[in-house]
Amino acid sequence: MIKKIKPTEDFILKNDLKLEKPKLYNIIFYNDPVTTTQFVIDILKTIYQKKEYDAEEITNFIDFIGKGIVATYPYEIAEQKMLETQTLIKKKGCPLRVSLNLSY
Repeated sequence: MIKKIKPTEDFILKNDLKLEKPKLYNIIFYNDPVTTTQFVIDILKTIYQKKEYDAEEITNFIDFIGKGIVATYPYEIAEQKMLETQTLIKKKGCPLRVSLNLSY
């Protein structure tokens, strides 16, 4: 005998699930007169897995404009990447600034 299950507050029908896409966050680097181009390229290649050409293009853009988005991720990943970046910056002792902003 098959029992009929009545939906309750604890029971959610599959069609009632509404999943939202995670909000994305931009990681932004800011240009400064001290941090070397090669250091920024190295960070982009090691932490953000950018190819050499892409890392150079992003770095040149940051140098020309003054800041630039280097990557966009869901919050938890963006936060981890930013922490890894800040750790390398502190280790190197350079003034490179990095921020995390909600992507629109």
